[in-house]
Amino acid sequence: MGIVSYMPARESTRSGMIVAYQWTQLPNGIPITLAGVNTATPTFTAPLVPTDTVLAFSLRVVDNHGAVSTNPAVVYVMVKLNQNVISSKGETDGQILL
Repeated sequence: MGIVSYMPARESTRSGMIVAYQWTQLPNGIPITLAGVNTATPTFTAPLVPTDTVLAFSLRVVDNHGAVSTNPAVVYVMVKLNQNVISSKGETDGQILL
């Protein structure tokens, strides 16, 4: 099971206060389920991956005057070897954990 990841928005428009958020995953990397796509802080459970993986998202915000701004966001999901898992031969077995 992966780790729950948070992506806080740091987006603003020049003319007003943010009233709407829309996060979408861009079509690269492993598809994930993004919760809270219409909030400033969506979350997802990072997938277990065999190699370091990049997930890309787009954030679109609308302010109280109707101005729209869109920006990309990139999340790096990295492989972490568990050095605490020891094989019967006394070697680390290279189990992949996130």
